[in-house]
Amino acid sequence: MDRTLTALALVLLSLALLLPTVSVQGASSGPSLIVTYPSDGFATKSSTVTVNGTTNGTLITINGVNAPLNAKNFILQVSLNEGTNSLLIVAKDAGGNTTSKALTVFKDTLAPVVSVTKPSFPLMTDQTSLHIEGVVEKGSTVTANGKAATVSSDTFSADVPLDHNVTALTIKATDSAGNERTVTYPVTFDDQLNLTFTTRFEQDYYFNSTESKDLIETYYERIFIDGKTDPGATIIINGSPVKVLDNGSFTEMVELKMGKNNLSIIAKDAAGNNVTQYLNVKRYKYEPFVVPVEVAGMLLILGLGVGTAGGFFLGRSKERKAQAKAKQKAAEEASKAKQKSQAPKSQSPPQGPKVAEAPIKKDSKN
Repeated sequence: MDRTLTALALVLLSLALLLPTVSVQGASSGPSLIVTYPSDGFATKSSTVTVNGTTNGTLITINGVNAPLNAKNFILQVSLNEGTNSLLIVAKDAGGNTTSKALTVFKDTLAPVVSVTKPSFPLMTDQTSLHIEGVVEKGSTVTANGKAATVSSDTFSADVPLDHNVTALTIKATDSAGNERTVTYPVTFDDQLNLTFTTRFEQDYYFNSTESKDLIETYYERIFIDGKTDPGATIIINGSPVKVLDNGSFTEMVELKMGKNNLSIIAKDAAGNNVTQYLNVKRYKYEPFVVPVEVAGMLLILGLGVGTAGGFFLGRSKERKAQAKAKQKAAEEASKAKQKSQAPKSQSPPQGPKVAEAPIKKDSKN
């Protein structure tokens, strides 16, 4: 057993002597290096960047330039060119060991590109909230009328409140370098639309109107509608567009059929406001008899007067008849009482009237 182990050891020793000799040098780590500022990918609009950090080395270079060391802290201001700038920070210790770190810094003095793609401008709307969408430089932040927008890569969106005090949409974009761009879009918030009209017939008989008519009666074959709406609005009467002047006035003639005619006057504006009024006209075959308001009023007053006077005299007449009837009755009763008082207590049967006897004439011849 011992001889076997001894023989194996001799074999291993012989092999080791035949192998080449390898020298192993102990590995030595470099000094610590921490870059506090800037971070990799940092962007700025400044012409310089201040690089600072800490190390336990004895020497710091940034892009080959020695940086002052204060204890373990170093700081150095580095000039930047427009666009991409590469920084190489190297720390070295007393033994010559090094540790390095590479950074990329961007100098950007251009304002970011930003624009609204939806909706189109200039804009008029009657909505109290406006949804917008747009594009912007990557890495930028966006506000719409001071409200932060949602940014995803190179697009953004926002819902902007509107009221009568809002006259514009202001978009502000700020890129990662701090450059800003502001764009403004005109916005008009309008939730009101005016519509007034008058109607007339061939004799220029007007009905003033600021609201829908219940019923107009006429024997004329056509009616004229003269109206006013907001400038820029459109007018549609019974489904047909009507020409509107720049000041918002319009005139339209409508043919009337026999019987009822239901007319609709619709006003629309660019903000989306919609106002509809109705006009009901009844056409007769012949001119209906219409008592003018003034005459009707006079007849009413006259009728009230006649009725009052007639009632007064009728009442007086009835009163006088009653008084006369009462007097007649009293007189009859008084006469009966008088006759009764003058009659004798005993009376013989009444005798008839005496009849005169005619004398008998004798014949003269005898």
